Amino acid sequence: MLQVSRCACKGCFVGALAGIFLVVVLMPGVLSNMYLQGLGNASAMIAFRPWILAASVFFGAGVTYLSSLAAMLRLSGMSAVESAKYMEKASVRPFHRAWKIHRSMQTPAADPFWKNAGAPGRNMFIPASMAWGNLFRFRRRACLTIVSLALGLCISLGAVVISRGTDTTNQIEYENYDFEMISNMSVLTAGAYPEMEEIFPESMVQKIAGLKGIEKLQQVKGGFGCIRMDEKAFELRMENIAPGEGWKEEFCVCVVQEVSREYLQELKEFFEEKQLFLDLEPVIEGTGAIMLHYNLFSQAEKENSRDYTGNPFTMYDLFGEKTGEMTFCGYLNFKEKGLPELETTWNGPDIIYFLVSEKGLKRMQIPSQTFLLLLNVKQEKEPLLKNTLTQMLNEHNGQFAAKASHDAYVTDSRTITLQTKSDLLASARNYIASSRMVMFVLCLILLFMGLMNYVNVTAAGLILRQREFAVLESIGMTKGQQKALIPFLLYGKRFGKTTAEWKNFAHTSDIS
Repeated sequence: MLQVSRCACKGCFVGALAGIFLVVVLMPGVLSNMYLQGLGNASAMIAFRPWILAASVFFGAGVTYLSSLAAMLRLSGMSAVESAKYMEKASVRPFHRAWKIHRSMQTPAADPFWKNAGAPGRNMFIPASMAWGNLFRFRRRACLTIVSLALGLCISLGAVVISRGTDTTNQIEYENYDFEMISNMSVLTAGAYPEMEEIFPESMVQKIAGLKGIEKLQQVKGGFGCIRMDEKAFELRMENIAPGEGWKEEFCVCVVQEVSREYLQELKEFFEEKQLFLDLEPVIEGTGAIMLHYNLFSQAEKENSRDYTGNPFTMYDLFGEKTGEMTFCGYLNFKEKGLPELETTWNGPDIIYFLVSEKGLKRMQIPSQTFLLLLNVKQEKEPLLKNTLTQMLNEHNGQFAAKASHDAYVTDSRTITLQTKSDLLASARNYIASSRMVMFVLCLILLFMGLMNYVNVTAAGLILRQREFAVLESIGMTKGQQKALIPFLLYGKRFGKTTAEWKNFAHTSDIS
């Protein structure tokens, strides 16, 4: 019990120090990198509770005592002589036992192993045989060790697969432009600024387009308008939406986005393949509009939506004045699988969102706005362009910054935000690196447990062998005789020696 207590005290002390380091130092840093993205430290969210540490220490000590209890009970029932010569019974397979009996019945002349016993290359397999016997002499312990190591390795490989599968850097690299400049004006706030003609100034767009190093520039354009809630064309849509901040008495503020003729052709091929209830010809001609939605309709409602296609509706500006007549051309599910990719402004389930052609936007006669500006640039020019764009946006946003009483600037909906791919990749890499570190630490702990189990089994066998050789040495056997004895201990049965011959060998070798 004293020996077990010493082991338990040492282990619990080291474990307590490791736990305190993990909770107080390592975990806050990992959580800060994974979730706070550099906005602060997570140490305030993690409280160190001594009673949890004490419970862990008692649990570890309890497991140590329980695992040693079986050996204690076995030793308490043994006499001193029995415990001194106790050795776990080795596992011998029936086939191996039958093979050894068969080999022992062979005569030395007919035994090829006995003939080649003195061959130069014969003894080179002795270390491998010794290692094999040391591993599988006690099959139960060997199997537990192998299972423990295999479990640690499998979980480690699983952690590698999971970490690679959750790596979103390639997705970010593929799906995002180098720079995205988006207006913070949305359908929820557009009604508060009806007099604003240009949210994203066209002069700024032209200035940005003239910068050196830009390989591709894509401009997402559209406008904000109003529709009446009692329009017959939108009856099905109004049944599936709850009024929000975008609603204004009998009018509803909506977004209208201009799409290219090429995109409409792709969309036409898509809806013909999917057999959707859309009429794209008026949209292409500039007299119709499509309304987006987010999985709002059932299959029956999808079929009923065909009845609303072709109905006229009136478009109004943000002041409530009539601007144009359009034809409703159907509903399009924005979450439809295989839908051609489309860059949109702020969008969501409760937002009325139309798609029109360039002619259709002019027909609606609502102020044209730039929602989004997408840029791909040369890699060597990216740092310089990032500084230039940041400076331009700071100058533009500065005119809308309202100084609050606490001397902090409040963001205005008329400002423009710059989002860079490099920042997204950096934040994703920090998150992935932190999650990988957590998983790898857990895997290393499991591997360490398996290795310690293996070392424990190997060390126990090594101590037993050392004790046996110490006994042989104490009765007069020299080191040379011990080395000469190892081959015969391994291959004696195979060489066909009988018990009498072994006794004679022991007598001539001065072994009592």
